[in-house]
Parts: sequence; C-alpha cells; structure tokens
Amino acid sequence: MVAIGGCPIVVGILGWFVLKEKPAKNWYAGTILALCGLAVLTLGTGSDVQFSMLGLALAVLGACSYAVFLVAIKPVLQHHDPSQIMTVIFLLGGLSLAPLLCAQPLGWLLTPRGALVAADLATLTTSLSFTLVLYGMKTTSAAVTSTLGLAEPIGAAVLGFMVLNEPCTQQTLLGLLCILAGMVFLIVSSPKPSCNGSQSVLN
Repeated sequence: MVAIGGCPIVVGILGWFVLKEKPAKNWYAGTILALCGLAVLTLGTGSDVQFSMLGLALAVLGACSYAVFLVAIKPVLQHHDPSQIMTVIFLLGGLSLAPLLCAQPLGWLLTPRGALVAADLATLTTSLSFTLVLYGMKTTSAAVTSTLGLAEPIGAAVLGFMVLNEPCTQQTLLGLLCILAGMVFLIVSSPKPSCNGSQSVLN
C-alpha cells in the first residue's frame, strides 16, 4: 500500500516543482479517492496487518525511486520514442543485475512453468506495460500517469479472486470500487489533449 500509494503523492510534488505541472483540483480528488480505496483494499484482505519500520522505509524508498523515474523521463519523451527509451533502460538494468546471476539458483528457468513465468515477466509485465506507460505520458502529466497506475491493485485483486481463489469480501469490493471511481473521475474530468497531442491533462 505504501509503495504503490506513495508514488502519486511524490510524483505530484516533484512534477509541480521540477516539470512545472501544477496539479489540477480534479487530480487531488481522484487521487485521494483512489488512495482511500487502496487502503480499504489492503486492510480488507482478512489477514493481520503487521508493520516493520525497515519494510516501511524500503517501501517509501521504492515509491520515491519510481516517482523520480516518471518525473525524470517526462522531458526525454519529447525527443525520443518510448520504445527506444525502454530498450536502453532495460539493457542498462539487465547489465547491472547480471552479476547477481552468479549467486542465484537458475534451475527453475529450465522448467516449463519457470520459463513461462520468465517470459511473461519479460514481455507483458515489464516491457509492454512500461512502454505503454511512456506512450501515455507523451500527452499526460506525470502526476496523472502515476495515479492511473493504481489500476495495478485492481488487476491483482481480480486475478487473485479468479485464479488463486482468494476471498472476496465486501471490504475488498468497496476498495476496488473506490480505486476505479477515482480513476474514472480523473479521466472524465480531465481536459482532452489538443489535436497535436501537446496539451497536458493538467493545467
């Protein structure tokens, strides 16, 4: 909840000061509604919630790291194609993580399920999803992009219900509806981009 929900807040602040994208009133309303839904969804899983200061600190660090990425990549999108940008980012990321392969067991990659999981993580979960995010950011502010990223818990919860047989309580449904309502409100109430695609949805 902290890692995913903290990102829009940090992006909103950084985008305002770094990118000069002042959040509109509809962004505040949509984001607060979605964050409330995320909190309800997380606390409504039925399991005991335990807090760890180290875990909390790492979650905040993760949220800030992704927020910095979104804000930093926004100006680059004006001059380069998103697919080219992600190719370079993933290449550098893969090279930096390559030394860790020497210390990790890789036998699971040789199994059918392991290979399928690796292929899904490489293509759909990472390459395609991040590339689509960058294409959306070409005509959308970083703050709105980060808030719309809260759709991730919706997909995770629905897959959990359908595939993993996780319990579906009234509280989790309420959380999902709040997140969805916040995003729909944000999309509907935002100004449409101009014909040349240069207008941001935040004024």
